[in-house]
Amino acid sequence: MWSYSPILKVTPPAGPALAYDLAAIDRLIACQWIPEAEFAPKTTLRRRRVNIPYGWRLRYVFAWFIDTPSGTSELTLVDIAFAVNRMGYKLEMSMDGGATYREVVLDAWPPRTNVEEKNVAAIYRAEFVSAEILSEDSAPPETRQSPPGIAVGV
Repeated sequence: MWSYSPILKVTPPAGPALAYDLAAIDRLIACQWIPEAEFAPKTTLRRRRVNIPYGWRLRYVFAWFIDTPSGTSELTLVDIAFAVNRMGYKLEMSMDGGATYREVVLDAWPPRTNVEEKNVAAIYRAEFVSAEILSEDSAPPETRQSPPGIAVGV
């Protein structure tokens, strides 16, 4: 089992970087990174399909359960939402408490989901994708143990 300390660093075009500790936001219920293969599908002369591999992209997935709307955690998430969706801002993600940062881009920030259709609790989600394609050697150690969907030790 792996434990993460995710930090999102947002750097505006002119100004100091802002660091957001994503684990400090109350009730982080999902925090993972998933390697996704990048390849170009090709078809040969005899109609045989061949995939030309490029490398791996890391997808960062986060979800928060906020049980008191308009509280500190929700305001922090709103600040992050505005910061990550501005043009020209550089986004970097660290899953090891700030030791290693990788540049990312925002892939999805769906609208909040009200629990049981009431305004008593909400679920926020965010997905980021690494900006650069990584080789297998530079992937995080827990993702190098086995590719997604393949069982180990069977």
